[in-house]
Amino acid sequence: MTAKPVLSHVSLQRIALASGSPQEREDLFNQAMAYAPRSYVARSSYMRSLLPRWGGSYEKMEQFARESEAIYGPGDEATGLRNMIAADRAGKLIENKQYAQARAIASEALARRESTYLLCLRASANATLENLDDALTDLQRSLKNTGESDYCASIVVWIASFCSGDSRVEPILNAYILRNPGDGELYLRRGFERSIRGDTPGAVTDLEHAISLGNVNTKIHLGQVLINGFEGITRDQSRGVALLREAADSGDAYGKQILRQVVTQLGLEAEERDRHRGRKEAMKRMRPIKTTWDIQSAKSSWGVGRLTDHRVIASVLAALVMMGWLRRDKKKARCL
Repeated sequence: MTAKPVLSHVSLQRIALASGSPQEREDLFNQAMAYAPRSYVARSSYMRSLLPRWGGSYEKMEQFARESEAIYGPGDEATGLRNMIAADRAGKLIENKQYAQARAIASEALARRESTYLLCLRASANATLENLDDALTDLQRSLKNTGESDYCASIVVWIASFCSGDSRVEPILNAYILRNPGDGELYLRRGFERSIRGDTPGAVTDLEHAISLGNVNTKIHLGQVLINGFEGITRDQSRGVALLREAADSGDAYGKQILRQVVTQLGLEAEERDRHRGRKEAMKRMRPIKTTWDIQSAKSSWGVGRLTDHRVIASVLAALVMMGWLRRDKKKARCL
């Protein structure tokens, strides 16, 4: 336990979400409450464990919200817990394509208290209902808050694709890139926006950075640009094909489709066949080798023969194998 036992219990609660039982979560929560009965961090973590997806129910969440309100009284803490129920309900409604109902629930909760997550949920519903102006307004409002930005990042990218060229889009992307510097999709989307307003160098910088983050969609986009050319960008067929091959080799279905088209367009069928043949041969060489271990040598060296419990023997031999101390009988080794 650390010098901050409440935070330790909260961390254990979060671990218990994936591997613990409802009773274990409740026990951890009660232990945290013994240290700090008004801790919002502990209460919000426990509220999350009561979500239906973790075996709880909205009825249990409502009951816990009422119990917490009796501790806090009216205010942001009690409202924040209630809004967790509204956020999950709105998210479920969006999954079920009931966008108007989701927007109504999110709006009711936002009237009680601002929340980045709820704003992004409502923005998603608004965009689907083709209220793009309202969707962008919600995303702008979300910038005033912190937290829950990973989910919002994907919503921002999606909504921005419908609003290309709108003066509000790039500042929103800038803000979310600061919050999510490892999200390649945000850089790709900002690259599109920069290219629309004629900032080709800025667009290329964003696309290159997205590629450095391993973003497959950017590899497909820039690969096509380098092959076919674009104003202000020097054509580089060799690198363009290489980027498309990287995207296809990652398993991306669209990347494979575009690569096939480009291979036909550029007459690279023979080269591509040779590349696939080389990859298959390389994969064969990477297959594990079946070996026979000289167990007798290990027994005599380490005294394993004196052990009678097969579980102990297995544990010792496994440790020796892991450390590389068992000798391979190379004569009997063969490829699978």
